[in-house]
Amino acid sequence: MRPGNFSPPVSVYTTMSALDGIPAAGLRPAGLRPFARLRAATLAAALGVCLGMSPPRPGDFDAQHAEAAARNPSDLHLRLSLAGGRTEFHPGELIKVQYELTSDSPDKYRSGDLWFDASDRSRFESVISDRPADSADPLEGHWTIWEALYTAHVTRRLGSWKNLTQSPLVESWDLNEFLRFDRPGKYRIYAVTRHVVADWSPGRDAYAGGPPLASNILELEILPEDPAWTAGEFQHAVEAVVLSVRDAKQRAAAAKTLRYLQTPAALEAMAARYTGSDREVDTQFLSGLIGYHDRSAAVQQMERQLAAPDFAVSRNFLFSLAVMKLRLASPDLSAEDLRLADRDAKKRWRHALFDVLVPYYAQLIPAAEAKSPRARALTVDTLFHTSALESFDFEKLPLAADQVESLRVRELAILPDLPTYEQFDRIANFGWAKNFPPEQVLPVLRKIYEHPSAEMSGSVQQTRNFVLKAINAISPDEGQKLLAQATAEPHAALGPHDVAGLSLTPSPQLDDLLITKLEGRRTEEMKSAAPLIGQFATPAVLDRVRAVYEVEKEAWPCDIESGLLAYFLRVDPDYGAKMLPAAAAFAASRPRLTCRRPTLIGAISELYYSPVIEQAAIAQLDDPDSRLAPDAIQTLRQHASVAGMAALLERFRRFHDEWKDFDPQKSDPQRRDKWNSRNQGALEMALVRALAQSQDYRRNPARLQELSQFCVTDQCRSEASRSSR
Repeated sequence: MRPGNFSPPVSVYTTMSALDGIPAAGLRPAGLRPFARLRAATLAAALGVCLGMSPPRPGDFDAQHAEAAARNPSDLHLRLSLAGGRTEFHPGELIKVQYELTSDSPDKYRSGDLWFDASDRSRFESVISDRPADSADPLEGHWTIWEALYTAHVTRRLGSWKNLTQSPLVESWDLNEFLRFDRPGKYRIYAVTRHVVADWSPGRDAYAGGPPLASNILELEILPEDPAWTAGEFQHAVEAVVLSVRDAKQRAAAAKTLRYLQTPAALEAMAARYTGSDREVDTQFLSGLIGYHDRSAAVQQMERQLAAPDFAVSRNFLFSLAVMKLRLASPDLSAEDLRLADRDAKKRWRHALFDVLVPYYAQLIPAAEAKSPRARALTVDTLFHTSALESFDFEKLPLAADQVESLRVRELAILPDLPTYEQFDRIANFGWAKNFPPEQVLPVLRKIYEHPSAEMSGSVQQTRNFVLKAINAISPDEGQKLLAQATAEPHAALGPHDVAGLSLTPSPQLDDLLITKLEGRRTEEMKSAAPLIGQFATPAVLDRVRAVYEVEKEAWPCDIESGLLAYFLRVDPDYGAKMLPAAAAFAASRPRLTCRRPTLIGAISELYYSPVIEQAAIAQLDDPDSRLAPDAIQTLRQHASVAGMAALLERFRRFHDEWKDFDPQKSDPQRRDKWNSRNQGALEMALVRALAQSQDYRRNPARLQELSQFCVTDQCRSEASRSSR
């Protein structure tokens, strides 16, 4: 049984042919502004109103454009044009437009503050049409609603800063991403961008973007439907998706063609060929399904795919389907209202979303068993991960306990069939399998260890190393045998992070194996042996290890140096403490290290931690090198102690004393340059996170309030506030 406060499952549509036949009752939580049921022809315009955008009527389009253009900075200009000069296009044809950005004040503005949603679409662009009833933003509100209901960000930053001058900076965009034309005829449009900023200091709110900048008005015409042209484009696109196996760029371009065509055949092809594992192609297909002009038809097509034998149900596909279905039942669900709603209102809408999702899980849990091995593996992984490992603002999906447990059992069975990334992630975070009996887990892990998924270059050894750790945690005896075998391999790829936490029984045989590799003086062999020497070699080989070390002393590569110094600090602390300062200074002088960590002290701490390392890390807190202090914070955070936390708090106080009068926007240029060149924003965030998430501060509002007094930027204060939740 599901928990209380969830309404029983309801039918979210009585007919799928028109939106005005959809009952909104049953999935309409209180708390947001209700609409009357909307006809399909006016849905886009009404949603624009609820977003506060007031889409223009033909009579006031020019007035609205004039008002938007009047708000443009006087020294900043955006010109919109059609690439290639064409003005007539077939329905669904790719329409390329260009921005030409110029500034009369060189270096005052920068372009490139680009944040992209899960459809790889800039969140700072919009296009306004003079015919809002016949055109629409195809993805309007989808990812904003997703983020609000799932409490998960699907935004990523791309692009690079470019200074604007009087010479035009040209940017190319697909108009189809931002505007879907549903009827033929002539259209007048203009663009508004917010990805040009005048403030790019580290302390600014990066998600805010810049002020709206409106373009000129552009005219174009959508021609009447040409079935022959549409059929040809469809055929070429499907052939390219199927045949261009090795050409990812061509496959993505073909997928984009299907996305923009907006035909029933394209809809069926996108749903059927969405794989959940081809990121570029899947992004286009899912965007096309979300943005299809008939949402009810798209939902039906996606639902038909769920049980298909070769269809792998991914998280993005399933959760997007649920959002689309919820919006069909509740056209009053406004993205902007939801973004601004209080926590209780969001919770009510989330429960309505759960009412949509739970029947899908009930359908898919048994249906997954009838799928092909790969499709079954990805589907089960999606269902298990989203129901057992994820929460939504600290709420789990309301599935029955026996359903979740059955998914956990199946997750273990399908691990060998998962693609590389998913397999690696589930093994790297193997706590979900800790309660399985060893005889159930070990055969699966042995199978993966012998034949790991290897779709990505270099992933085999990484996967095997994590499997080795998982096996060692379950059966130390078997873990030791496998580790000894891995160590004995001629080119064992074991780094400090691979052996950290593992246990080998020290023995003369292990000593002999490791010292032989070290004395062989082959760099790769030394790199694999050194971290093991740091953890497991006995004092019996001390003289031989010292003899090798003193050939180069502090000049050994970091991954060798860290292992040998960890060994000395463990078996001969006086010698280790004597060698450490020179080695740390030499490592700091290098532009980059071969260790995974940016400092030698941090690398040693992964193998062996002692008061000597703690004091060295505390000393690095004040180092002006922007690499050293953050890594020292990480070291002290990972090995929390009273002395270490006290040192971090004192360093935060000194940081505040130095920068308390600093304002990222208003301080003089010399002061801002000092802040940026020393990466003080990153240092501040590292300090507040280390302290706010420690046992003494986390979820202690009073102490976190005290801690926030040392913050200089709003970003830091927000981080302290988040830790109290």
